[in-house]
Amino acid sequence: MLGCSCNNVICALGCVAGKTLDPISDQVKTCATACVTSERITLYDRKVVPPTWNVVSRASPHQRVHFLVALKQQNLKKLEELFWDVSNPKSKSWQQFMTKDQVGKLVAAKPQDIATVKNWLDASLSKNAIVTYSADGVEVRCSAKDAEKLFET
Repeated sequence: MLGCSCNNVICALGCVAGKTLDPISDQVKTCATACVTSERITLYDRKVVPPTWNVVSRASPHQRVHFLVALKQQNLKKLEELFWDVSNPKSKSWQQFMTKDQVGKLVAAKPQDIATVKNWLDASLSKNAIVTYSADGVEVRCSAKDAEKLFET
């Protein structure tokens, strides 16, 4: 898992201003992604295969893969307040539920975060990749070759 030192994207481990805490050594390290620098830090390397899986061989470069890139959501405290309001029979907002689009607009990632991820994906994915953007994430369907290039594996 990579963090980003461009101050636009916050990684799953809480990278802020390009720094993250190494879970093994408890030392602060600099995060890196393709959008900023070539320095890379591996935060987790799976050595165990789930019991229902079988290791056969490396994936074909043409094999299609699917993954999601989550973006930092906004207004989560406001969303929780609204949740409790619509759930409280004593509230004026009781059962006035939001639509999926309304929730998406409320929690949408910052435009600069989306642009940073878009630039990162555009730099590595082939024209055959299918990229779908939502308010707070990106769905990617691409070849194993594209994914290897994207994640530098």
